[in-house]
Amino acid sequence: MSTGNRAAAATALVVIPVKPTMKNILRTASFWLLLLVATLANAQANHSFGEALYTSKCTVCHARDGSGETRIGQTIGTKSFGSPEVRENVSNWRDIIAKGKGKMPSYGRSLSDQQVSSLLLYIRSISQPTDKQQYAPLTDQPNTLAGNSQASWQPTFEFDNELYPSFVLSMGGRAFKTPDRARFFGDPLGMAAVQIRSLVPNALAHVEIQIEGLAQLSMLDVVLPEAGQQYRIAPLLQYDYSRLAKIDQSIPATVTYRVHVNDVDLGQRTVPIRVRSVNDVPYMAIGPGGKPLDLSFLFAAYVNESHPLVQDILQKALNWRAVNGFDGYQSDPEGVRLQVFALWNTLQRDQVHYSNITTPSALSPSRHVQSQAVRFIDQSFSSQQANCVDGSVLFASLLYKIGIQPVLVLKPGHMFVGYYLDAGHKNVEFLETTMLGTSKQPGRYNLRFSPILHPVQSSESWRQFVQATQYATQVFDQEVAPAIQQHRSQYRVIDIAKARQAGVNSIPR
Repeated sequence: MSTGNRAAAATALVVIPVKPTMKNILRTASFWLLLLVATLANAQANHSFGEALYTSKCTVCHARDGSGETRIGQTIGTKSFGSPEVRENVSNWRDIIAKGKGKMPSYGRSLSDQQVSSLLLYIRSISQPTDKQQYAPLTDQPNTLAGNSQASWQPTFEFDNELYPSFVLSMGGRAFKTPDRARFFGDPLGMAAVQIRSLVPNALAHVEIQIEGLAQLSMLDVVLPEAGQQYRIAPLLQYDYSRLAKIDQSIPATVTYRVHVNDVDLGQRTVPIRVRSVNDVPYMAIGPGGKPLDLSFLFAAYVNESHPLVQDILQKALNWRAVNGFDGYQSDPEGVRLQVFALWNTLQRDQVHYSNITTPSALSPSRHVQSQAVRFIDQSFSSQQANCVDGSVLFASLLYKIGIQPVLVLKPGHMFVGYYLDAGHKNVEFLETTMLGTSKQPGRYNLRFSPILHPVQSSESWRQFVQATQYATQVFDQEVAPAIQQHRSQYRVIDIAKARQAGVNSIPR
């Protein structure tokens, strides 16, 4: 297969494991944390709309904070929304808005049902009880009033009750476009959520979720339009990202959930979870119908072109003078290849060598999620060893930094790196990073390259580099490309630039 055909195949197939995988994840309505996806913007819009209605129609008597402490409010005796006498009639608030009560006018003809729901949602968000005894003590079971539960609910936590910091850190901070599903509210990628079924229409639901030591109390208020319908509510969790980034071994944690419906406290429940090491990447999970769902795009999160170590390695490479500078695709394909070699040679001089120790992390409790431990680039460099995945993400980090677009190539039990030789992505080449350190290596005190005394192309390091590119390119041509064209599982090409565009961030170090 020519380099042009390889590039065409890789370009076409790169889109499959990254974008379509993301699309499948976001559209799969019955799987894990990506169930019933919808926009957080819907809930936020309801809140903003309700606030606008409240400001224009209610603040003159009720005040902006719902306290009733305005001149008119005090004159007519307006009570705080948080007072016991007002809150005990919470189930009648909708009728009071529509029909009026006492000195309050009716709005049934001027506001639609949706406007009333939005207004109720906002009023509830600013109404805090002045009498704390109005709330029942915390229990592990939902409370009932007069034998009639306002709703039934249950907590959920995805990935088999395991929290992967790598997933949170790599996918967080981005607003994903998701299909509009009326039965989902909150974070489309939320790990923790509640499934709730209200027994009354237009119920006001308030959900609180907190993860011990990792996510502070996070809340979401929504209106559940239909009675008897099940909804999924996932507040946007306020993680301690710096703490997640430092977790280097598995630890236990507890997730606490609490739900109110129409101001009735339905109680608190807790779910024990296991928090995995930040080095663990979930690369495959069992989806609907027992079919595997590819999550291998998450390997791109370990490509970190912004790590300070990257700049140090680039400076060392310039000192060895295989190239005079890194200019990406301003050079011709041969110049691009020479830049890649300069990185290879520097890693050799720093004694980075292949380690065949691959650490498959523990399977999830149900064995539905498979993960693998991946070293960060500073860990590989400091230990001077890297397995196939470690070496590939290290090399891809260096390439991405100098403007040469890398790809990660996965096959069963193995990974290697590739890179485009031109800005138009017409030619692609591959490199077997496990061949680092397998033969006699140039020491850090060897001569610098020079056209006369020590030319690049006559060096042992160059010979080994060429062998590594020829080997990897042959594997791609003869095994990987045909397998991907046949849609065989476990064969993937992950374009790092496309992964970034799809929302996969590098994990901070």
